[in-house]
This record gives sequence, structure tokens and C-alpha cells, in this order.
Amino acid sequence: METAAVVEDIILDIQGRTLFHKYNKNDGSELLTVINLPHRMKQFSWGILYLYLRSFKRESITPASIEAAANIELLCLASKIMDDVLDGDNVELEEYIGRSNAIILITDLMFESLKNLHDLSPGEEGYGYLQSALSGEWVDVNRTVLDGMSEKLYYNEILPKTVGVLKYVAAVADVDRKVFWEEFFTHAGIALQIGNDLHAVFDERKSDIARLKPTLPLLKAMDHADESKRAELKALYASFAEGRCSMEEVKKAIIESGALEYCILIREMCKETCTRMLLVHFPEDRVLVHEFLTYLRLAGES
Repeated sequence: METAAVVEDIILDIQGRTLFHKYNKNDGSELLTVINLPHRMKQFSWGILYLYLRSFKRESITPASIEAAANIELLCLASKIMDDVLDGDNVELEEYIGRSNAIILITDLMFESLKNLHDLSPGEEGYGYLQSALSGEWVDVNRTVLDGMSEKLYYNEILPKTVGVLKYVAAVADVDRKVFWEEFFTHAGIALQIGNDLHAVFDERKSDIARLKPTLPLLKAMDHADESKRAELKALYASFAEGRCSMEEVKKAIIESGALEYCILIREMCKETCTRMLLVHFPEDRVLVHEFLTYLRLAGES
């Protein structure tokens, strides 16, 4: 798939939506620039994910599928804006339209996309995936590593934030292979979320460590056989929360714990499982499989 050209087609569809007009101060395109949508979509597009899944059904790209991809993009954009607003990761948006309007925009995007996806919707099960994702978002916002979350709870309560959305997109794109895609995106979602967690350890722009969010590196660092080591790290986290030590001290402790190596191992195991599943299920589509895995950043070493 020529993803760059298709992304432009999806962006053109989105730019034509009238729902953005009331939020724009000038010519109707400013808000999407503030949201940074074109750049985000060039990094990763949920609409492109949808179209890749349709490709496994031997379906070509049509104006109707571009429109569906744009609706998927808007739904996931709503989720991303909500995540940014809750984490304070997009100050520009709130400065442009205000926090209250940012919340209204999230709701607007959800209604617009779900209304237009109604005929393609997988029904109650699909909404269940979205509710699961919202539940994961709630835990992500309201819990910290100091709440005593285990690795098991991370998988059960945090991961649905990512996995639920992936499964929803798959159910809309290819309901006939629902069971296969559910299993695939469980492993893919783990790999992708852990990748985000690892990235956030070193990205000063992310608020994960600053807010002691229950990401796997932070949780695993405290999962130590030696009770005194666990208590020591918990005390360090608490000290950081109270402003009595630096973020660099927390990062150093995470690195020295071996948590990063553990997270990388889990991520690579999930990536290998994803590759194996696709090659077994689509043995005649090796080129498409490789292209798809590459797009998801699940192919080989990253």
C-alpha cells in the first residue's frame, strides 16, 4: 500500500468535515494543525490500519473505504485528544480552544465517527471493546505505581486502553476473522503499549514518570524478590512524588533494576508471536504480512 498517498486522501476527507468549523478561529484548517493531525497520521494512522486489515480480505481501496478509514481516524483522534488533555501533553490545543471546548471536541469526534460507522459496527461487542479501552484510560489516569499494582493488574486493567481500540478497528474491518484478530491484537497491543512505556522513560515531553503512572517499567522495577529492595524503590518513588528527589534518580533506579531488559524481552516475544500468527494464517500473503508488521513496528528488531 502506498501509505503516504492514502494518508493524504484520508486527511482530505477529514478536512472536509464541517464539525471542525466552529472550533476554528480563521480559515477552517487551523485546528487540525494545532492537533498536529497530519504529522500524527504520517507517524501512525488508524485509518491505514483499517485499510490494511481490509487488504487481507482482498479488498481494494475505494472512496467508501477511505471515508470509513477517516471515521476510524476521527474516533481514535478523540481517544488521543482525551489522553493528551488528561495528561497535559497538548498545551497548544487547550490554549487554542480552551479546556472546556477540548472536551466538547472529543465528544463531537466520537459522535461523528460512531454515527458514520453505524452500518459497519460490530454491534454490542464492538462497543464493549471501546468501553474496555475507556476503563483502561480511567485506571491509567487514577492509579499510580504507588498504589501497589502488580504486573498481572497491568495486563488486565491498563492494557485494554490500547488493546480495546485495536480490537474495535479489527472488528469493524474484518468481523469474519474476529477470533483470530482478537488473539493477534492481544499480543500486538502488549508489544505496542510496552514500546510506548519504554519510550516514555527517556522522552522528557512525556508525563509518565513525572506522574508515576503505572507503566510496566516502573511496576517491574519494584517487582523485586528482595523485600528490602522493593521497599527502597517504593520509598524513592514516594520521595520523588513529594519533590524530594530528581527524575534522573528514578530513571537510574529503573535502569539498574533490569526492568527495561525485561520489558524489551516481553515486547520481542509478542512481536515474534504476531509474525508467526500472520504467516500461518495468511501463508500466501507474505509480502502483505511483512508490510503490515513493518507498519505496526512489529517486524524484527526495533
